[in-house]
Amino acid sequence: MRDYRQKLADLQRQYAELSATLTPEHYKVQRVQAQIDALKSEMQKEHGNVLTGLRNSYAAALRARAIADGSYANQEKIVEDQSGKAIHYDTLKRDVDSNGVFMK
Repeated sequence: MRDYRQKLADLQRQYAELSATLTPEHYKVQRVQAQIDALKSEMQKEHGNVLTGLRNSYAAALRARAIADGSYANQEKIVEDQSGKAIHYDTLKRDVDSNGVFMK
């Protein structure tokens, strides 16, 4: 975009110089104006492309975040289940140890 702005400034300077001595209908003035118009159109298109790229990157980041959140929730559930099983195992082990019951 910096290059576009520099080029646009140069064209606008040329247009101002030509407009000082020539009429707007003169072919040189019209040629520079056409270049300015084309460059502005390119700048708008590039701006749109940048915005589209940013939107796509943001959407991809949101999807990645949703996947990460889902994975975290799944892992959290697994840990909770394993913790519950460990507590149950410890309770049974204490019962066996305190009652002197041996399982075969």
